[in-house]
Amino acid sequence: MRRRTGGTDAGWHPKLPLGGDSRDEIRAPLASPEVPEELRTLALSRTRGAALRPVVRIRSTRSLCHLLDAGGALPAEVSLDAVRADALLHGAGHAVWTEMEVEPAAGAGPALLDDVEKVLRANGVGRASVPSKVARALTQTTSLPTDRPATTCWPTWTG
Repeated sequence: MRRRTGGTDAGWHPKLPLGGDSRDEIRAPLASPEVPEELRTLALSRTRGAALRPVVRIRSTRSLCHLLDAGGALPAEVSLDAVRADALLHGAGHAVWTEMEVEPAAGAGPALLDDVEKVLRANGVGRASVPSKVARALTQTTSLPTDRPATTCWPTWTG
């Protein structure tokens, strides 16, 4: 569960795994600091009724560029994020890193991402070893178990 502030997509964002690298993201407005009831209910299968609480704050500064094809169309956006994660649990630490993300435009097929990945790999840019910023933040700043997703927490994101 993510609580994002800043930017054009501020709000609550639970991400549900779909398989592989794909996730389904649900969005709810940021009307209060508390998780909306409908999202809390959605999380019950993961939390088993445990209280939700923030465990890590993630701040990202994003640089965005547009990937254009030979005809000038926009098949994807490439973002470079400077990230700082601060654990909110006692005795935990912080971590900083930079990561790149490629978002295909509507209608772009998976072959585009395969082609972009080949170019990046050929230039020394490898795939992340963790599936998300929050997974990396939890791994590097807390002693929470990392062999399964944290089920009773949400990261706080600021743009």
